[in-house]
Amino acid sequence: MSTHSLLLVAAIATSPVTAIASDWQFIGTAADETVYFGKPLTVEGDTTVIRLKAVNDPEEPKPYKFSFAVKCATRQFLDAEGDWKPVDKEKMGYYWFRFACKK
Repeated sequence: MSTHSLLLVAAIATSPVTAIASDWQFIGTAADETVYFGKPLTVEGDTTVIRLKAVNDPEEPKPYKFSFAVKCATRQFLDAEGDWKPVDKEKMGYYWFRFACKK
């Protein structure tokens, strides 16, 4: 394990974020330092839904939760307007997609 990885593990282990998200699985950190955790909710047909928790969001003073629906086979997510859109590998949603579709 690299020094950077050890420092990251130590930081997460001693961070207050760990206490907030102890029953959630770490997904990743966005460019703005928002940290995302997730847990599976349900699979119905070809749709997988996960629950996400965001902490340390510079635009929100408190942690918040939301759901994210994906179709793993077609690599799409359900946007806020109710349309299925392709997952963009350059966005944080890609990491949510990978979390939702891992086996």
